[in-house]
Amino acid sequence: MGARRISLVNFKGGVGKTSITVNLAASLARELDQKVLVVDMDPQSNTSIWLMGVPRWNNLNGMDEKSVWGLFHPDSTGLKQCIEEEVLLNEHGVELIPNLDIIPATYKLMDLEHEYQDTDTTPYFVKFRMQLEILFDQYDYIIFDCPPNVFRSTRCAVFSSEEIYIPANPDLLSYVGLSLLSDKIAKFHSLTALHRKHFAGFRPAEIRGIILNAVESGADYAQILDMMSAKIINLRSRQVVSYDADILPTRIRRTVSAAKTQLDALPATLGCGSAGLREDYLNLARYIHNTPLGKKGARYGKR
Repeated sequence: MGARRISLVNFKGGVGKTSITVNLAASLARELDQKVLVVDMDPQSNTSIWLMGVPRWNNLNGMDEKSVWGLFHPDSTGLKQCIEEEVLLNEHGVELIPNLDIIPATYKLMDLEHEYQDTDTTPYFVKFRMQLEILFDQYDYIIFDCPPNVFRSTRCAVFSSEEIYIPANPDLLSYVGLSLLSDKIAKFHSLTALHRKHFAGFRPAEIRGIILNAVESGADYAQILDMMSAKIINLRSRQVVSYDADILPTRIRRTVSAAKTQLDALPATLGCGSAGLREDYLNLARYIHNTPLGKKGARYGKR
């Protein structure tokens, strides 16, 4: 069946996309015993730095061929050397979550937006997927952490995914961005329709739902959540939104320890942060794991 391939996408920065990526991946790998690959598509490299640590990432930052950048230059590098198979090492160099790998980003990935030029007729997003497709049967999950835009890096992730989740805060800005994000992804699907023929069983990525982050205990979000739900229902008829898309029932609470998990460069599942925060991320992992994408042709049917 191959890996479930999930992109985490939002126009807006500061919504907790990196922390959700790291903690979702870590919870799937450690608590649910899934083989997980994180692909960092954000030139800021925050996910890579979190999972690898600053010293290791600093060394990598000068070796672009050993990062996601190498996937756009298949003639000069091998896919294998782009994968870091040992992440989250303790002080003795022992790997803390053996099921978790990463293809890291470096600052070089910024060049994809402007300096990079295709050297043949194969578009960058097709080239990216052709490289990555080799790994589809080697993992249970491939999770893409995307930058806060729908430019080239995000398009590569979306073209290689089948599912999209939107990390968001329960606020008006997140609500306003839903339609725009849906429009941008739908337009990209339309522009790339001819290129899908190169891949057997290609399925365009669908928005599965919104992951609410930084939810304040006791706060009344009823109005904004009702607006979000209504918007999603309205968008379900769009090809880019799955028939069952909604606000996920599992939410990530705002806690003082949330920032500490990133400062300590450890995910919550390893005991960093509050028990409540660990529970939130584990519940998110369980929900996604137990809610696979429906079969083709069942978009508007029942589960």
